[in-house]
Amino acid sequence: MKLVLAIVGATLLAGAAGCGDPQFSGAPDVRGLNLADANAELKRDGFRSSVVENDGFFGVVIEENFVVCGQQDTQGKLVPLEVAKHGY
Repeated sequence: MKLVLAIVGATLLAGAAGCGDPQFSGAPDVRGLNLADANAELKRDGFRSSVVENDGFFGVVIEENFVVCGQQDTQGKLVPLEVAKHGY
């Protein structure tokens, strides 16, 4: 019975790990922060960001006006971020 429970537990754990969660590779999870705070946190931990998608008409002009909505898989020390303007 213990073997069956161990197999079921391992299967559930493996399934949860493959649910599409980003692989941050040691980078902090900055989703929900404004872009300025997110960049400060990433820099403190030795990473940098690139904005891969935003809804700003002129791009990101004032970082504090944008919130990090998504964080993609880390590529080395580069963390691709998806941002949206506050209130949109």
